[in-house]
Formats: sequence, structure tokens, C-alpha cells
Amino acid sequence: MLNIRQLGAVGDGETLETTTIQNAIDLAAKEGKTLLFPPGAYKTGTLFLRSGTSIELQENAVIQASDNIDDYVEDISKIKKSLRFYLFWAKDASDIAIRGKGLIDGAGRAFWQDISFSGTHIDNFPPLGPLHYEVLKPKDKRPCVIYCENTTNITLDGFTIRHSPSYTVWLLGCSNATIQNLTIRNQRFGPNTDALDIDCSDNVTIQNCDIDAGDDCVAIKSDAHRLGKAKPCENIIVKNCKFVTATCAIRVGYEGDAPIRNCTFSNLDIQDTRHAIDIISIAPGELPFTKIVTGTPISDLTFENIRLTNVAKAIFCWAGNVEGVDTYNSSITNIRFRNIKGDVLESSSFISARTDCAITDITLEDISLTLDRTLPSIGDDFIPSHWGGQSFNALMTIKNAGNFTFKNVLLNTKNNPALRIIKESFKN
Repeated sequence: MLNIRQLGAVGDGETLETTTIQNAIDLAAKEGKTLLFPPGAYKTGTLFLRSGTSIELQENAVIQASDNIDDYVEDISKIKKSLRFYLFWAKDASDIAIRGKGLIDGAGRAFWQDISFSGTHIDNFPPLGPLHYEVLKPKDKRPCVIYCENTTNITLDGFTIRHSPSYTVWLLGCSNATIQNLTIRNQRFGPNTDALDIDCSDNVTIQNCDIDAGDDCVAIKSDAHRLGKAKPCENIIVKNCKFVTATCAIRVGYEGDAPIRNCTFSNLDIQDTRHAIDIISIAPGELPFTKIVTGTPISDLTFENIRLTNVAKAIFCWAGNVEGVDTYNSSITNIRFRNIKGDVLESSSFISARTDCAITDITLEDISLTLDRTLPSIGDDFIPSHWGGQSFNALMTIKNAGNFTFKNVLLNTKNNPALRIIKESFKN
């Protein structure tokens, strides 16, 4: 094991130590040793993780991200409006590990403006929660905390990440990753402060994590355009975690055209969250940060043993574009919801497709949801935005979908229909 202090690091939290730390990472990887960070604060910009990198963060060791974007290396291979700066950066690497009880601080606040997208100054924000969402505008350039692309055999274990400026952990085109025992604490008003983004990756296990994020806690996506090839996102396991967020605890889809399949989400505690489960397949075309042509085909997902507390919406599942006939040519199929229980604060669960039967083979089993709020009446022809901000006046609504199975589903509501089925193309 190599000690970063013995290799020249100061650890005072003020000295920029990027070069010293990078040299130590390279040496440790070359010698097949673990690089130890003892207690102290180590300020740094971009660090490249080579094959064989192993980092141990002792308790009270802090990797302090620089608050100056000039200290980061820009990834010029990516779309200009996308995220192109990273604190830890692995590409075309293997056998990467960061472990320990230390802390990585992303210095998020330095990379945001003081005004939200609604025009409200941060000093005037009301208390934020699942029913009120304010997010600050980002500055033009900001880093992710951990970014791995086309990398295999990744272990992230035991440490804490806080105040990410954007995505916290982003795996793109990766294989064989274990993310466990992490604590993530991002500010609720932080823009795009997803905790874990699993993108065009396979064989990933996320377990025993405690996450409080400003954006999605876990996002499963398939951005083939960014990766440069249509690699499926598949064989993902998420279990035994606690999720709190201003947006979605679990989001599957939205960004990408490659398939998403064979994912299991189990034994989850979801609290104080706007949407518990979001499944979205759309094709809006050109976006500032990527391109989506046909929409991602999503299949073979299981959500089971999930407890909801103080959640605005339990399930939102949407296939197809909101506006007109377009290039969308995809589907959501074979989705299982089992043993999901809790109180819903604000709005209806909604499972629907713009295209007839783009959603098929859905099972809801041992579901118990309760809603006390009276929902406004909305006509059958209503089409929501893909953000799911508005929905029908029933605890659960199903539209333009086929082959549903209900087993032991209890929908408790005082002032609304429990279940609304709009039979434009509903089958079985």
C-alpha cells in the first residue's frame, strides 16, 4: 500500500494537489498497489483512473473537488452542451476500485447560479419536498464526480459523496460493476444531481446504498449516441437501498435508443420523493445534450418489495412522444410490480402509451396504495408530458395498453375513482 502523504500530498484542503495525486495514482496502478488517503482534505481537479487503480479513503479523509472549472480536463469527444468535465475519469480501463469510509465533496454550489428555472432566488425558496420543486440554473460548465466509460470490473464501496455539481456516479458502456454501501447527499435544489446513472452498461449491482439526491437516485438509460454504439443496458440489480429525492427514486429510460432489459429493483425504502418509479420511452429527436431517434425498447423489469412514504406519485409509465406522429418506434413490455405499498400524496399512477399497445404485458401483484387528496377531473383524450406533472383523477389510470394482470391490488381513495381504464386500445 502507498500513502499519499508519503508521496508529497499536503492534505490541507487549500493547496491544489492534482499533479501530486495523479502521479501517485499512476505509480500505485503500475505497481499493483492500493493508494491510501489518510485523514486530511485533498483538493484536486480531474484525476484519471488507469487500469488497476485502487484507492482507499480512510475515515476523515476528504477528496475536495476544486471549485474552479479551469482545474478540470474537458472531454472534447462529447457534444458541447453535454456534461464534459469529470473529477474522477476512467476510460477504456479495467479493475478500478474506490473503497473506504472517507468523503468525496463535489463543491456543487460553486457551479450553479443563484436563480432557479422558475426565476426564484435561492434565498426565497420555500421549504422543498415532494410537492414543491425548485432547481437552480447551472453555470455553463460543471463536472461530474465519478465518470467511467467503456470500463470493466468497477468497485465503489463504503464512502460518502456529497454536493455533486451534476451526475454523481455515471457508468457509460461499462461491464461488471459493484456499487455498495455508499452514502450520497446532494442538495435538493441542485440541477441534474442524479446519484447513480447506469448507461449502456451491463452486469451492475447496486446494494445497501443510502441516497438523498436533487435528481434521480438511480437512472437506468441507454444513450447510444453518446457511447457511439447501441450497447444494451441490461442485467442490473438494485436492492436493499433507501432513496430520497426531489424527482424520481428510480427512472428507467428517457435518454437513449439502445435496449434496456433484465433489471430488478427490490427491497427499497422510498421516502419524500416526487415519483417513486418512472419508466419512459420517447423519441424527441435532437436534444441539447444527445440525440434520441426511435426511443428505447424497455423490457423485463421487476419492481418488488418497495415501501413508499411521503411520495407524490407511485408509478409513471409512458411510451411514445407527446406531440404528433414522429419517429417513435419502440415499446415497454413485460414489467412486473410486486408488493409495493404506501401512501400517495398528490397524483394518480399512470400507465399509458401514445402509440396503441406500445405498452404490453404488465403485472401488478400485492399492491396497496392510498390517496386522500381529491384530484381534478381530466378528459380521456388528455396526454401528459413525459415528466408526468399531471394525470387523471383516479388512483391508477391505464390507457392504450394491452395484457394487464391484476392480483391482490388494493387501491384506497376517498374522493376519486380507484382505477380508471381508458379503452381506446386496451386488451385483456
